Amino acid sequence: MRKGLCCQSGVVVVLVLAVMVAVVVADRYKQQQQQQQQGKCTPTETDPDGDCIIGVSGQDYPSLAAVPSHLSFTCPPSLPGIFADVETACQVYHMCLADGTMHSFLCPNGTMFHQEYFVCDLWFNVDCERAPDFYSLNQYIYRDPEPKDNKYDK
Repeated sequence: MRKGLCCQSGVVVVLVLAVMVAVVVADRYKQQQQQQQQGKCTPTETDPDGDCIIGVSGQDYPSLAAVPSHLSFTCPPSLPGIFADVETACQVYHMCLADGTMHSFLCPNGTMFHQEYFVCDLWFNVDCERAPDFYSLNQYIYRDPEPKDNKYDK
């Protein structure tokens, strides 16, 4: 009989722990939901608008909701690649294909396209005006650095 009580108490302990974990997880989920609804950031000296991004939206960094429809950027005729759009303060970037087709993308608010590294980066890490200086890096994107022998051609 003692064995039965021991096993039953072990099961009870496991069930109690499972319930406690479920309560903690549910509580954390509820807190996250409330933070997202309320906006978890409060205005500070470095984030005066309280949007969780250092700086002021529209002043220090662009905050577009969509890619603008009438941009003047055109793809270079002989260089496919990815290009920051200086007209949008580099929040928009364009992927230009070899046939001249252009696809435009938007970096998240608080970030800008860093032409030197081909990524959306925090606004204070990007000097958008210098982006055209790095357009030539696109010549390395589609290039095979070391052509290898194809063992299947033999």
